[in-house]
Amino acid sequence: WKKTSEAGRDYLSVAIDDPSFPATVYARLIEGENGTHDLIWSRSKPKAA
Repeated sequence: WKKTSEAGRDYLSVAIDDPSFPATVYARLIEGENGTHDLIWSRSKPKAA
């Protein structure tokens, strides 16, 4: 999904959910300098059994 940050920068928001993963992976693809892109991701901790 294309979104805009509070600072006004556009980015792509991605959620990767697969049964083989212990938790969903959330990522943002942000345009960096010189035409590069940075992928910033986080993953929530799985719930204790």
